Amino acid sequence: MEEKGLGLPPSYDATHGVSNPTFDTIYSPPMSEPTVSPPYYGHSQPAYGNVVSQQPMVNYTQVTTVPDNMTLAILSLLCCWPLGIAAIMKASDSRAALARNDIPTALADANDAKRYSCLGIGFGVFSVVVTVIILVVVFTTLNIYSY
Repeated sequence: MEEKGLGLPPSYDATHGVSNPTFDTIYSPPMSEPTVSPPYYGHSQPAYGNVVSQQPMVNYTQVTTVPDNMTLAILSLLCCWPLGIAAIMKASDSRAALARNDIPTALADANDAKRYSCLGIGFGVFSVVVTVIILVVVFTTLNIYSY
């Protein structure tokens, strides 16, 4: 009988159809592409490298002109003169505030001038309509024929 030597055990490699698993291949996490988390309130962090932070931006719209509604105020003066005078005064105040670059006051006065103008025009149209209705009723019921 032949004596077998006490050497190394046979290797398990690709030639025998079985691979020798190592610790790294068994217990390592699956490899995937690095992901970047979505930005949160302007902050983002790349997968590797430095952290880049961007502050939130506030956009301001600069108003340089304000409609003073002077034409509308003059029109309302023709319909209802007390409200028309108030509207013209507010439109004039709006022009003066715009000349001194006081934009919030100019906007407030322009809105007041528009409000007074619309009220004056509405009151004027309402009073004309009521007057016409009263005149029609009076002249249709008046007995002008006398014998």
